[in-house]
Amino acid sequence: MRSSIAFAALSMLLLSGCGGGAGEQQPFEDQQSKIARLRGLADARCMCLMNDDTDERCNFAYDDERKGLKATPMPPMDFAITAGGSCFATLDGQCVTEGYHLKGGGPADNVCSQDDAIALNDLHEKVTTQSGKAAADAAAKERIREIRVAWRAR
Repeated sequence: MRSSIAFAALSMLLLSGCGGGAGEQQPFEDQQSKIARLRGLADARCMCLMNDDTDERCNFAYDDERKGLKATPMPPMDFAITAGGSCFATLDGQCVTEGYHLKGGGPADNVCSQDDAIALNDLHEKVTTQSGKAAADAAAKERIREIRVAWRAR
C-alpha cells in the first residue's frame, strides 16, 4: 500500500515536471511575470484614461501585451462601483483589473484605485440608504469627478 502511494506521488511529480497534462501552459515564472506586466500596463492605461477620456492613445501597449492570450471579461460584481477587467485562460485564469466604474455610468465614471472604489461604494451605500439610488449615483459621479480633477492636477 505504502509503495503504491509513493509510486503514485512520484508519477504525478514526473508528469508535472515533464509537462504531462500541462498542455500549452507557460512555465510558472513566465506566467507570473506576464500577469505582472499586464497589471502594470492596465494600471498605466487606466491612469491615462483619467487624464484623457478617449481610448485612442491609452490602449496600445496593453492591447499589444494581450495579443495571443485568450481573455474573457471579469465576472460582474454586485456593487455600485465595480471592477472591470479581463481574465486570461492561458495564464491560469488570473484576472487583471483595468479600472473601477459606476454601473450604468459613462466612460468618465471610472477610477483606478481600489481604495477609491471601496470609498465610493461606501458613499453610494450611505446615500442610497438616506436618499435613494438616483441621489447615490449622482453623489458617486460627483466624487468620481473630484477624484479625476485631483488626479489631473498632479
